[in-house]
Amino acid sequence: MKINQLICFAFIVVMSTLLWGCEKEPYPPDGLITYPLYTITLQDEDGTVFFRLQNSFISYQVNLPDMSKEGYLFLGWSDGEELYNTTFIATKDQTLIAVYESLYLDYTIVKDDALMTATIMDYTGSQTHLVIPEFIDGYLITEIGYGAFQDSTLVEVDIPASVQMIDYDAFKGSSLLEQISFYGEYQGYKTVSFNQEEYDLLLESNPTACVITSGSFESGSYTFDEGCLISEVESLTSIVVLDKVYTTYHSIIDLKYYDELNYVEIRDFAFANCELLTSIALPSRLSQFNPRIIEGSNQISDISIFGESGAYQIVDQVMYSYDLTELIYYPGGLTATSYTIADTTESIEARAFVNDSLVTINIPYTVDYIEMGAFAYATSLEQFAITGESSDYHVIDGVLFKNTTLISYPANKAGSSYDIPNDITCIYDYAFANNKNLETLNLNDQITWIESYAFMGTQKITRLDWPSSVVNIGMSVMFYSSIEIIVVHRSIIVDGSITMIGFTHSPDWLPIFYVPDDSYDAYVDDLGWTYIQADIHRISELID
Repeated sequence: MKINQLICFAFIVVMSTLLWGCEKEPYPPDGLITYPLYTITLQDEDGTVFFRLQNSFISYQVNLPDMSKEGYLFLGWSDGEELYNTTFIATKDQTLIAVYESLYLDYTIVKDDALMTATIMDYTGSQTHLVIPEFIDGYLITEIGYGAFQDSTLVEVDIPASVQMIDYDAFKGSSLLEQISFYGEYQGYKTVSFNQEEYDLLLESNPTACVITSGSFESGSYTFDEGCLISEVESLTSIVVLDKVYTTYHSIIDLKYYDELNYVEIRDFAFANCELLTSIALPSRLSQFNPRIIEGSNQISDISIFGESGAYQIVDQVMYSYDLTELIYYPGGLTATSYTIADTTESIEARAFVNDSLVTINIPYTVDYIEMGAFAYATSLEQFAITGESSDYHVIDGVLFKNTTLISYPANKAGSSYDIPNDITCIYDYAFANNKNLETLNLNDQITWIESYAFMGTQKITRLDWPSSVVNIGMSVMFYSSIEIIVVHRSIIVDGSITMIGFTHSPDWLPIFYVPDDSYDAYVDDLGWTYIQADIHRISELID
């Protein structure tokens, strides 16, 4: 582009000279008057010379070229005092500098001059359909910083595949945001260490490009030609075991060519509370998907992967691991009332179901592990069912169990009262989370463990009695629930110990605890209970 502009500029200069000679009176013969000759130099801000016009007469009019530079608006040519756009009058030897203004003044970036990369820290623009640039001021955009686009007015955003990290809250609260997508090619560099076998295989993949261009193996650092998966080896580490040398190559890989690494990190709440978000494309090189990334963005019905992924697969808008053994995410915007999990599934991830339409979930017999909180936010769920015969999981009256653990009681199951079966000894994390209908819950006297967040967000239960069999309580067990009173029946005198719990502060959602009179001192003095001493009372003070 610049070469064409300068050729045009040179042509204009020649033609201007000819025209000047035709239109002006001829100079007096040589020797009568001496006219000074000047040199006009056009150069970029970094000192690069675009053009040098020599032997220009005084008051000679120079026609200036219009320049272009990716990501910038050309403002004109400056002599240090004034800005010239189309013409310049020569009065002395003069250097004119091209002046540009960034097209991306709405962005605040932090630059890494060594790597020529940048992080977007803030965006003040008002665009609704935004394509975030791959480069700003010549720096490759590899990160989007904490809260950079928080509470924006964006409706659609296209993110370059060069981005390697999207930080916490990056787009949080963008209440008009409907669509998120990625574009471009994966590029940039990452530091990775390889053993000898891995290193040899990488070099064999492209022997033509994997030729050392600077440095040497003997020096311990060297670079390869463009196109090699390894861009540079920074250092070597060798150890000898049983007379055999094992070498580790601490390398910089070129992400344009190396596609075996899932390195893109999207942190919690990056796209949280985007209430209108319905479509999201995730990069194929995503290191890990956590539903907290999109917490509160519950209208998503279209989820896809940008590029070829070896880690994830989308089946009927539901995200699974590539081999279909893990169910990772069931979108909140899907409106079906029933879902049958793929019969290849072996595990269900935490927060997999954040959905208010599902009434029934059918779990295949192949599932042998369910992460805590997998169903905690399926707020319309009424029942579980097992397809086939499972060796571990079973369903009784719509409630999900694993051996002697109550895994999940559906949040919208009908009925105001429930008696936990007598053979159950543990209540799993989030087991009764966000329950809408229960008013009375009776725990059997075989239960020894109640795990974290077990009663989080219950809406109608106001009192719980923990039997004397309960030895341990997980953290935040009644987090922001309707529970107002908890009666703890375990006595250090009768049962040999108190019920253990671990508070590190006194939260504002705490109920009142009533403990056996003979164990009151043991409870208030215990390290796990000490932060909530003011909320502990003797059972004798309880008025039914």
